[in-house]
Amino acid sequence: MKILIAAAAAVSALALAGTASAQVYGNIGYSYLDGDTVNLGGPTAVIGWKSSTPLGVEAEGSIGTDKDTTSKGASATRIHMRSQWAGYVTATSHVGETFEAGVRVGYGSMTIKETPAATFTGPPFVNHEDLNSWNYGFIGQWVYDGANGIRLDYTRMNFSDNGVKDINRWTISWTHKFGVMPK
Repeated sequence: MKILIAAAAAVSALALAGTASAQVYGNIGYSYLDGDTVNLGGPTAVIGWKSSTPLGVEAEGSIGTDKDTTSKGASATRIHMRSQWAGYVTATSHVGETFEAGVRVGYGSMTIKETPAATFTGPPFVNHEDLNSWNYGFIGQWVYDGANGIRLDYTRMNFSDNGVKDINRWTISWTHKFGVMPK
């Protein structure tokens, strides 16, 4: 429910992006999630809005494509990220003419699927789990022609209330600023 509220706030902010100095942008890329015992990843999309000030908002979604196996007790378990959603407040600034840097803080939810790695004669046990996290990180992007660019971001996903260790998340993506003509 909290993620729906964050997404609704991001969409509301995007709807208010009617001023000439506000900027709507989108990113498409790949995220790699690096945990202590499991590494996952998948394609990621971001839609964002930046005001005339350094502040903005982002809504983000990922679909898991990578699987990993981890040991739980005497048996191995296959972990697969089904989806990940988050909403962020951002603060960015130009560092030079074509480079932007910033920070972001938000709340997210990730659904994972756990299945036994071994083959059983009966139907396999499948466990779906929703993990909520407070997220924070850094943004760096190079906008090479005024409208298009490459973005790299690092996000720390803090699952402290779920008994799950934190995950480091790295994303590389192509970014496009809507309504801006390439130079």
